[in-house]
Amino acid sequence: SYDWAPAIPPSIVLSPRHAGARVGQPFSAQLIASGAPTGYTALNLPEGLFLDSATGFISGTPAVAGEFLVDVGAANAAHPEGPSRLLT
Repeated sequence: SYDWAPAIPPSIVLSPRHAGARVGQPFSAQLIASGAPTGYTALNLPEGLFLDSATGFISGTPAVAGEFLVDVGAANAAHPEGPSRLLT
């Protein structure tokens, strides 16, 4: 037997595609990646939102208003750093 690792870096999207959050209101969104993802990252999430790095699930209640550039990423066995993508 052998271990198979995808040679292609993961491609990542957000579901729902256009997810808007409101201060004080519960929010959730799912990062979805191709290429057998092994983990997810999210930098610059608004205060009150959190990422489950194993599943890519973002949830919480935003505490501040504003526009945020969130850098999300996914990794797989062949690409442990993985690509990233900016979301606003």
